Amino acid sequence: MKRIIFAIGIALMLVGCGNMSPEQAEALMKEGDSLLIKAKDSTGAYICYKEVADEGYAVGKYLEAYCLLYGIGVEKDSATAQKLFKKNIELLKRDSVNVRACRYLGPVGGIKKLIN
Repeated sequence: MKRIIFAIGIALMLVGCGNMSPEQAEALMKEGDSLLIKAKDSTGAYICYKEVADEGYAVGKYLEAYCLLYGIGVEKDSATAQKLFKKNIELLKRDSVNVRACRYLGPVGGIKKLIN
């Protein structure tokens, strides 16, 4: 429970700051990963990923769609996930200078098959 409150606090703090820097986005995604893997807090992880997605970062958008597709921390919604994947495939490719984005370029081919 403390981790959820912490994640929400970070998310609210970053919203108040305006545009999120790449370093802040990476830190929030790492917090999401930690919540998901170590704390088994999928809702907290989704909140972190969604915050990064709302700031326009491709990897955040990818992770938000992935969570929606598989119901990780949020109710499963494959129709919305497919719309997000379609919108963001090109954005993810353009963001390939981001090391973390490069990690997700492999699944894009699989996602294209999924949404076609």
